[in-house]
Amino acid sequence: MATTKKTPTKKAPGRPAKKTAVQIEDAIPTKPEPVKPEETVSYVIPRDPSLSSGDQFFEWCLNGINYRFKRGEVLTHPRSLYDAISQKLRDREKVSPFIAEFQNTSKKLMN
Repeated sequence: MATTKKTPTKKAPGRPAKKTAVQIEDAIPTKPEPVKPEETVSYVIPRDPSLSSGDQFFEWCLNGINYRFKRGEVLTHPRSLYDAISQKLRDREKVSPFIAEFQNTSKKLMN
């Protein structure tokens, strides 16, 4: 079994780097950082005609958090959550007609 021997690397002669000690008191913050309020957006999730009137909810899971919002009501959320929800709604609208044919039916995609 062959082994390799590590050769020490040679450092170029020169000035040694200055070492500065960091005081622990300087590293620990004394005041909490101010939290910037995120911009909020008011919007409405449209009603879905394929759902019954008692089941008009938009349900979605984002990063392990389950969201359930009533459709047709004015909602106010942070801009980041609004962007994620609106993107999901756009994705659901653009479902391929081939896939839409098999949704909510007993048909199978593969034989």
